[in-house]
Amino acid sequence: MNAPYFDANDAFAPTASYGFSVSSASIVHAKRLAETTGVLDMVNSWLSEDWPTTNYGKGRPSTLDPNTFLLALFACVFEGGPVSLRRVHALITHANLSKPDRHALGLPVSGNHVEDAVYNESRQGISYAAVGRISSKVCATFDPQPYPRKRGMTKEELDDIAATWKPEAITRRQVRADVLAWALCTAALCTLPATVLSKWNGALSADGTIVPIFGKGGHDARSRRCMKGDSTEPNGGWHAKTDPKRAGANSAPRKANDEYTFGYDGHLAACTGPGATKDFPILVVAGRIDRPGFAPGLNIADILRPFRAAGWQAGTLVCDMGMTQLPAAKFAKHTHALGYDLVMDYKVDQLGLQDVSEAGTLHVEGTDYGPCLPRALQNASIDFRAGIINRATYKQRLKARELYRMRQKSVRVVDGQVVSRQCRCPAQQTGATVVCPLQPDQPMGTAGLPRVTTAPKNPPAVCRSKSSTTIPAEFAERYRQPVPFESPDWYAIYKRDRAIIESQNRKLKVGSGASIANADHRRVRGMGAQMLVLFAKIGASNMVVTDRFLASRKDLVGPARAPGHAVPAEQWRDVFAALAVDGPLRITGRTQFGPLPTTAHTQEDVRRCCVSCQAPIRTPPKSKKNAKCAVFSPSTFRRQVAYLLRTSLGGPGGT
Repeated sequence: MNAPYFDANDAFAPTASYGFSVSSASIVHAKRLAETTGVLDMVNSWLSEDWPTTNYGKGRPSTLDPNTFLLALFACVFEGGPVSLRRVHALITHANLSKPDRHALGLPVSGNHVEDAVYNESRQGISYAAVGRISSKVCATFDPQPYPRKRGMTKEELDDIAATWKPEAITRRQVRADVLAWALCTAALCTLPATVLSKWNGALSADGTIVPIFGKGGHDARSRRCMKGDSTEPNGGWHAKTDPKRAGANSAPRKANDEYTFGYDGHLAACTGPGATKDFPILVVAGRIDRPGFAPGLNIADILRPFRAAGWQAGTLVCDMGMTQLPAAKFAKHTHALGYDLVMDYKVDQLGLQDVSEAGTLHVEGTDYGPCLPRALQNASIDFRAGIINRATYKQRLKARELYRMRQKSVRVVDGQVVSRQCRCPAQQTGATVVCPLQPDQPMGTAGLPRVTTAPKNPPAVCRSKSSTTIPAEFAERYRQPVPFESPDWYAIYKRDRAIIESQNRKLKVGSGASIANADHRRVRGMGAQMLVLFAKIGASNMVVTDRFLASRKDLVGPARAPGHAVPAEQWRDVFAALAVDGPLRITGRTQFGPLPTTAHTQEDVRRCCVSCQAPIRTPPKSKKNAKCAVFSPSTFRRQVAYLLRTSLGGPGGT
């Protein structure tokens, strides 16, 4: 078993330890995490909404309160070892659980010795099945696609289950999942004093990592292999280590090996920037899990939405080359709308000239330049990576390229969004950095500047402009960066922040951190349960990092909490309301849901969209009778049509 998050030298070392290595200190920290995040309030509110009757549904009263389950799970998380329902049950029913610990876990206690003895005996009689039942109910409130987990199911069975879900319920559960992950990740950040948070400029670095899980389906022994069955984790999938194999990772049955891992894609964002580690701790402040290889850009944008809705500032967002290959509508457009400036690297086929605007400006490697930029300077990065020029020549060309850069005059902002930029030609008016024959009114003092010797016969609009040129915000939005590519400023941001997120991922993967790389540390089934344990581990790791940072910096003085940044427990309802207005960009999990009509009285209304994909429903050429799409069979489609017509006319709905 791995060591707990704390050691004997810490101020919060264990005070009492039980036989399965859960200490009183872990219970205290679990209560602290729950109070800061407001998770208990969230879950109870969501349970009341989903099951408005008493006891969260029909049947006999529950013998275990959801608050006790969550607190016990958090206590197991703080120990740093494997988290399972068995350990949660063992903690709740432990014979030697002290009265203060029982009270901290939300179990009933009494000042009367006889009455307290009855409570204690009743607690020890709680069954493991009761823990499993309350776990399923809790996780079902925020699992976007809560498929049954007791056995592997065929694709047709899973499709039939997905067809019964109401679209508004799916969206609501996804927003809940995002709010829960945000609360667990940012709880520690909100408790930092103002003197620390003032050193952080809002910079983030985002990255993805594989979160391995069990339940891939089948068995090594042929006699136990379910040939037609699917995985018990249908929302999971296969992740390939190398890029060329990722597209087809889930196209055929596989076995886990060095190349393929079964699990979820973990999309994480950590606070970075100048002074990281020295002036403020590095914390994972946003996260989400999804099926591997599905919509990484939309997932990154979605995890930043609650972070911004909570009032945190936006700075630079550093990401890897996997994001630059995505269309703007699947990543850059949404992150720019949130106020972040992307800093990234490019693949070889994305170097050099990337786009040309209607006005004639050139977009080269994330920056706008005048049309007079020489071809050799446009291709500087291409030549360097191809080995045609050395690094010294490359740096000289990059420095020379700066003189041809469009000079930004102003930025037009509407409703908080950048609409366009007003830029001047590099050869225009005062401050010109290039001498051009098309600009005869250039001031004195241009000696030594590069000269455009051959002017075009039909100059573009930027060359004819006497004042400034308008560049729309959507122009080359996919590649745009706030600093020139490969410049000293770019290196200072990209290299530092990429190193930070990679180091943070490594720390989270090992056993002394959140143990992301160890499926055995999350012995739970279902995407909702995996999400709860994973982000509870990240939240616990953040709290320990924060405590140790503050303990090592006695010189930091100020209020216990930065003004203007309420803890998640105080603002989660406002964040939820803000996210629910537009809904998530991506529903995580197996089935790809497109927009559904809120009321559909005819089959034609339903035919305009499909619940399983964002493309219109296609009619096969041989049979115009049955509508068909890439995921649903004709029979499933007919059931979906019947379900929508029934619910739109006031009939019974799904869960």
